[in-house]
Amino acid sequence: MKIQDKRLTEISGMARSIRQPDVIWAHNDSGGEARLFAIGPDGETMGILEVTNAGARDWEEMASFRIDEKSFLLIADVGDNGAVRNDTIIYILEEPDPADFATNPVLKIEACAVIPFRYENGPRDCEGVSVDVPNREILLISKRTEPPVLYHLPLSAAQDDDDPPMVAKPSVPLSGVVPPTAVERAIPGRLGEFRSNVTAFDIS
Repeated sequence: MKIQDKRLTEISGMARSIRQPDVIWAHNDSGGEARLFAIGPDGETMGILEVTNAGARDWEEMASFRIDEKSFLLIADVGDNGAVRNDTIIYILEEPDPADFATNPVLKIEACAVIPFRYENGPRDCEGVSVDVPNREILLISKRTEPPVLYHLPLSAAQDDDDPPMVAKPSVPLSGVVPPTAVERAIPGRLGEFRSNVTAFDIS
């Protein structure tokens, strides 16, 4: 598939639709709007889904999952190159039927859960997020740490505005992710230094 839409200038997150498995949901990296693009099997945009109660500081990852016969999309506003953010947020929305774009090319939706969170041991950059449905957990993998660390966060309902952020707790270091060698680190630019960083994460 070759994605055709020139508005997708830097795709960061992608997830397969559960309601229509030949459709891919995608979003831009930092600087984009709070919207998802539904991409059909021909690479053309079927429509745009605007998330009305979401911001988009640095969306990095998506996931799709099903609970109790309902399909959901998760959007992770977790990009933090400098490891300084205290406002990382997870948005969860019920997945609309992509077939609805046939009559309306722009749909609006409100996230059914907005989950502000922080990491137990301080800010972390992250680009890999997925959902462990049996254990009702959101899993996150740190970037720019050696080795990367797996964090877990309860998959909970929306919080009240005055609730404190939830806390993502470290689980285990992922020692199987091999760090770059000295030769690889010497490659000009950032490719060598960051070549082993986790930038996506899915559970099958």
